[in-house]
Amino acid sequence: MVPAEAKTGKYRDIIFHVGTNDVRMKQSEVTKCNIASACKSARKMCRHRVIVSGPLLVRGSDELYSRVSQLNRRLKTVFCPTKR
Repeated sequence: MVPAEAKTGKYRDIIFHVGTNDVRMKQSEVTKCNIASACKSARKMCRHRVIVSGPLLVRGSDELYSRVSQLNRRLKTVFCPTKR
């Protein structure tokens, strides 16, 4: 996470990498809200861009693969809106 003492516009770009630890807890709505909240806070500290790097699909159970895939789709719709 970005340091708490950061002031508006202190950073040019901020990159978030979303991992799979929270996905394992089976609380996808909570995870989605937490990511959105962190990005909202980062936007206040950033002059240009907040970049979100979604989790890589993992080997393992079909359930975990499905959850990570679903989270990637949600991140895409929230942070990469279709240009019209």
